[in-house]
Amino acid sequence: MTQPILGKKLLEQMRDQFWVKQTSFRTENTYLHWAREFAN
Repeated sequence: MTQPILGKKLLEQMRDQFWVKQTSFRTENTYLHWAREFAN
């Protein structure tokens, strides 16, 4: 697993990991939506 980059917010870090893993756009949006709901 990669080290978190300082100064980046959690959702930005998640988006970067989705890009590295080449997940689909819809999957990325679903996980980000879930993370936003969980954080609230």
